[in-house]
Amino acid sequence: MENSFFPFEEIRKGQEKFIFAVEEAIKDNNNILVHAPTGIGKTAASIAPALEYALRNKKKLFFLTTRNTHHKIALDTLKKIRKKNNLDKLIVVDLVGKKHMCKLDSIALFGGDFGTYCTLMKKAGRCGFFKRTYTHFHTLTEEAERIKGKVCGNIYSSEEVKDLSEMVCPYEIQTNTARGADVIIGDYFHLFNKRIFDAVFSKSELELKDIILIADEAHNLANRVKSIYSTTVSAKKIKKTAEICASLKDNYLANAFNQMHSMILLETERIARQRQKSDEFPVDIDFLLQIIEDCIDCPIEDFLVLVEKLGDVEVQEDENSQYLFNFAENIRKWQIRAEGFLHYCVLERGGGGQFNAKCKKECLDPGILTRDIFSRLHSSVLMSATLAPFDMQISILGLDRQKTACLELPSPFPKENRKIIIADKVSSKYDKRSADMYRSTAEYILGAVKATNGNIAVFFPSYEFMSNVLFYVEEDGFCLLVEQRNMTKKQKENLYNQFKKCSYIPPFGLLAGVIGASFSEGVDFPGKIVKTVCIVGIPFERTNINTTATIDYYDKRFSKGWDFGYIYPAINKTIQAAGRCIRSEKDIGAIILLDERYLMSKYRNLLPSQWSDAVTVSSRKEMEKELDGFFDK
Repeated sequence: MENSFFPFEEIRKGQEKFIFAVEEAIKDNNNILVHAPTGIGKTAASIAPALEYALRNKKKLFFLTTRNTHHKIALDTLKKIRKKNNLDKLIVVDLVGKKHMCKLDSIALFGGDFGTYCTLMKKAGRCGFFKRTYTHFHTLTEEAERIKGKVCGNIYSSEEVKDLSEMVCPYEIQTNTARGADVIIGDYFHLFNKRIFDAVFSKSELELKDIILIADEAHNLANRVKSIYSTTVSAKKIKKTAEICASLKDNYLANAFNQMHSMILLETERIARQRQKSDEFPVDIDFLLQIIEDCIDCPIEDFLVLVEKLGDVEVQEDENSQYLFNFAENIRKWQIRAEGFLHYCVLERGGGGQFNAKCKKECLDPGILTRDIFSRLHSSVLMSATLAPFDMQISILGLDRQKTACLELPSPFPKENRKIIIADKVSSKYDKRSADMYRSTAEYILGAVKATNGNIAVFFPSYEFMSNVLFYVEEDGFCLLVEQRNMTKKQKENLYNQFKKCSYIPPFGLLAGVIGASFSEGVDFPGKIVKTVCIVGIPFERTNINTTATIDYYDKRFSKGWDFGYIYPAINKTIQAAGRCIRSEKDIGAIILLDERYLMSKYRNLLPSQWSDAVTVSSRKEMEKELDGFFDK
């Protein structure tokens, strides 16, 4: 098979099949789901055929991902394709959020809703970068045109465009260029959030039927889309909003918000008492809307207009304070009436009888939004190392089964380069948790440290479980690095760099983290940074009102609630975490599953087929023996 746009001299094992399947799907105006383990080269295998078709048929290619590192991989791939095929007129735009592109000195101190702040700054004429970008006729200035010409003539990252734009707004340069670009690299929100899509592309008359989508790390798509519609209205924040209204001399709004605050606390406490002090309970959509209506003397929409008008004043007084705008946005989300939503309240009790109440709206069904978009796109390629089982993705994203192909590719790694071990005498199951079980789990981890002679990463199902196990892990001859709750970006970078340093300057490191947090996915550990990964337990979601509602909803819609809402997501998290170990064909590493339930057929059948040669061990001694033999080779 020949693909002139493929940027490398040789096509890896698995890539040829990948490229052909993508070509066929795009040619036939279909979707394709590709489950492809790390190392196959998904980015080049998807972009090459998609771009070739897009340029020949006047389509626009969207490469969307949640990870900034994958922006760089896509950009590098496109640079190689551009050079190989002399595509001097290929226009590529790397889109990131406004806040990350802003050049104002004060942006480092900003903590609110940046989109609203930016709009108000432009409207008030207070942003010099924006003023130097457009003329009075809203055409680009001479300097802005010069920068845009550079962007069109090269393939730049968003950071490089920001550096180039010394006097003008880099975000406006990017969005202006994007309207005529051949390729957009961005986040899922640039397509699936209508407000963001319209803000960028409304002036270009771009239609969905002219877009070819490549969704990278597509196992994240459903949850990202859910977050667009989900929202929280907090009594504590309503009280703060009332105080802001009072400080701005608007007594009407101040009184209304004070009444809302009181009524939300009274009503949630009343319902909690009826439910025998249950601090988490479902409500209907009218619960919050009725409280608001009882506190105002006009329709809710008219009230929200007043709120937003005062919001303009609030931001002018303090650019970091946007309580009024946030309230209006949250209530508009709350007002959406459709199936597939959960409305509930949570009481947070503090000392001295103080408590806060949160009214939450959770989107359970991403298909509410994605179904329509996928049906209108020219074609879409959804790819990930954890996209199976395909039936779940097709169902919850609302894809047309008749127009959706599925491809599962085997791992390209030589079997002799990796070792899979399952321990059959430990478990994170609630009824088996005890001091002895925590101690036994710690023993396995210490055994892995001893036998690996290199860095190991250990991922736990929760912070609490991690703390209980690490109590029995005595730091001796290695450097223990522990992920904490609510770490800042800088703290995470420091922890990563410490761990990386341990891989080549002893003592070796043990990185302890939580599955689904910062390090179990979305972070690359290339080369020899990690030699062994331990997965402690099965990372099931905590059983709460949201989990239960999701299971019930999926059961009602697809008759697979327990699978789609509980089991499959947990096993996929395990596979993602295990993937931190082997990132290239030359890597050597071991994956250790510390939970006997991985041996049960209903879980083991969901693990990658390439893991069928997993070795079962019943003690630390047996595990060390297996690892010693593996690493000695």
